Parts: sequence; C-alpha cells; structure tokens
Amino acid sequence: PAAPVRPKFALRAELRASAGPRPYFFGRRWTKGRWALDATARELVRFADEADEADSRYAFPSDCAVQASKENTKVVELTKVIEVCANSPPTSLTLKFATPRECATWTRALTAA
Repeated sequence: PAAPVRPKFALRAELRASAGPRPYFFGRRWTKGRWALDATARELVRFADEADEADSRYAFPSDCAVQASKENTKVVELTKVIEVCANSPPTSLTLKFATPRECATWTRALTAA
C-alpha cells in the first residue's frame, strides 16, 4: 500500500487563536498554539504541544472571507471555518500574530489559498 501523503505547509507560526464570535462584555479568549497553513487542502492545522501531530484542522470554504482587523494590525479573521472531524456548525476563527508583518504575510497566503 502507498504511504499517506503528508501535507506541505505553506506557513507555520506560533500564534494565538480565538474561535467563535466575540462575547460582548468579556472580549476574546485567546489560546496560544502552533499553527500551519495547508494551502492545497484549504485548511489551518493546530498542533498539539511539542508534537508534529495535528490537534485540530479547520477547513475554510470558498465563501469564507479573510478580513484584517481595523483595530489591530496583528489580527486577521476568517469568517467561516469548519472544524474537520467534529460535528459542529461553521464558526469564525480569529488569529493574532506576533507582528503586523507576519499577519500581513498570513493574510496574503490565506486569501490566495
């Protein structure tokens, strides 16, 4: 049998993420993690701590908009993602990067995927 094809990640980064809409009173709950972009499969992959095993995968369909934050140059939001292998409805996913430059690089790559 053929070996499974390993994804080729376009980008990797340590960043903070927040799924779902922002609560009105409390702001966002950010979770730190290691992420990668699989542009071929149109998926964002979150890795388990200190491992190369994927912890979660989020597919972003063609009707998902990639929006840069107007308030923070280090934040980008994907308006519609679907957690792969989970029985949950589509939601938004917000990514917060260490620098505005890194955010801009990821925004371009997500838009092009």
